[in-house]
Amino acid sequence: MSKLSMVLWSGIVGAFVFLAFVIPALLLDGWVVMKLWEWFILPTFTSAPSINLATGIGFSLLAGFATRTYRYDYKPESEKSKHLIAQMIFAYVGPFLAVLIGWIVQAWV
Repeated sequence: MSKLSMVLWSGIVGAFVFLAFVIPALLLDGWVVMKLWEWFILPTFTSAPSINLATGIGFSLLAGFATRTYRYDYKPESEKSKHLIAQMIFAYVGPFLAVLIGWIVQAWV
């Protein structure tokens, strides 16, 4: 296999892995926003509309875009993979923690 085909193949595999990770993470974030909206916004503001999953994803993207800070830190190659794995774990653990905390708090409301 030539070097060009190896690079092309690794790019295709990387794109599929990226999409297989990003799409479920977006769905999870949207579901979390939808649940938190249902638990906290609707009871407080009775005229507020309920939201669907697509709107939850949109709110999640908007909040992430509005609050994101960009920072460049040089990391050696060995550190980059550890950092990427930590980000991937947090992308799934963070929303579950938000729902857990929201579920506990909504029990008091």
